[in-house]
Amino acid sequence: MYNKTIISGNLTRDIEMRYTHNGAAIASTAIASTHRFKGQNGEPKEEVLFLDITFFGRTGEVANQYLRKGSKVLVDGRLKLDQWTAQDGSKRFKHSLSVDTLTMLGRNGEPSEEQPTQRTIETEHATTYSENAKEGETVEVDYLGEKSQVQKHVLQKMHVGNVIDVNFKSYSLQFVKIDHTTFRVTKEGLNMLGDFIIPEETIFHI
Repeated sequence: MYNKTIISGNLTRDIEMRYTHNGAAIASTAIASTHRFKGQNGEPKEEVLFLDITFFGRTGEVANQYLRKGSKVLVDGRLKLDQWTAQDGSKRFKHSLSVDTLTMLGRNGEPSEEQPTQRTIETEHATTYSENAKEGETVEVDYLGEKSQVQKHVLQKMHVGNVIDVNFKSYSLQFVKIDHTTFRVTKEGLNMLGDFIIPEETIFHI
């Protein structure tokens, strides 16, 4: 089956950035796309579509670096159905877009002059990693007696305010980067059964 969606519009909020335990970047935001048309009486009307979108990997890091609330973009990717259980036990559903390709647009709808070239992206990526720890070097995170190893170069390349998922034997928690060396567990987390928990205060340094 073929699943491909192309949409242009403006971002409705700043990028929310986090990293998985193995270092994969996940950048989340939402887009608003306006369709203008004339009604039966000839009066101008418009419909606005709001859609959550997610960027992965290097595309997510580029989106986090260059995009802000209000940025105009053209994205294409796979439409998917997200499902979850609310705190009241009810089932919730919504569609979102898993982005494959990102194009930054200027005010006139053309590709922005600030659009990074592939060479720029690769150069920035190489520069970032040249300043990072050696590949394979890890940081040990201790939570309630359970330990987890996180790649140090992943932690170093994150921006302040970004979040990383850290998996323990009994818990899956998110840590937010407070400054260039300090990470603190967020106020909410999940145990390995998927239940929400209020985690103990935990801080680690790199």
